Amino acid sequence: RHRIVEDNRDRWHAVGEWLDLLPPEIVQKRPTLLLALAWQRFNQFRLSEVPPLLERVQSLISDTTVEESLLGELDFHWGYLSIWAQGDAATALKRLERARNRLSDAQRVLVAETDLDLALARHMVGERKKAIASLESRIQATVLEDYVMLTRLFGAQAFIFLMSGDLSRAARAARQMRTIAEEAHNVDVVAWGDYLVAHVDLQSFQLEEALRGFML
Repeated sequence: RHRIVEDNRDRWHAVGEWLDLLPPEIVQKRPTLLLALAWQRFNQFRLSEVPPLLERVQSLISDTTVEESLLGELDFHWGYLSIWAQGDAATALKRLERARNRLSDAQRVLVAETDLDLALARHMVGERKKAIASLESRIQATVLEDYVMLTRLFGAQAFIFLMSGDLSRAARAARQMRTIAEEAHNVDVVAWGDYLVAHVDLQSFQLEEALRGFML
């Protein structure tokens, strides 16, 4: 329970400190702790270390007895790995749609990250209009206080517009993402916003602005 609260505040590093207090042999025996560790590696961009953790989880559980939310977390991890590590958007789409159905509302940050990667997968398989429409609908339905969700939704927009060459809309989405993160004092997501804005400047051949942005 406490892990979910901290993760939903983007305080995954605090959960990492708790995990460091536990003997490794205990972590290796508990699926929920292994998934907490996988979330750490995701946020640290140590993606090559995630699959062995997921495989260990799968060896410890049975689909007939485990909670749906845990299976949804597994689907999320395999889904984004299909995109970012393998470039397999079709497989990612199936995994992420299943994750979205299985994750609980309480797992807010996981739902938000799933929505981000789900939009990217839809775009990559040729469903750009559906991806953009879904993001717009989700943004309109999300309250301003839910910065975890909004930053991911605007981030997904920025990525899709960048990939499709719509640089003005990509810049607008990235700046909205950054503004929301800054108001929430979330330095990690502010950095992502700076990166995306700088990437738009680079693609627009605004090289001095891009350099300044990448150096923030």
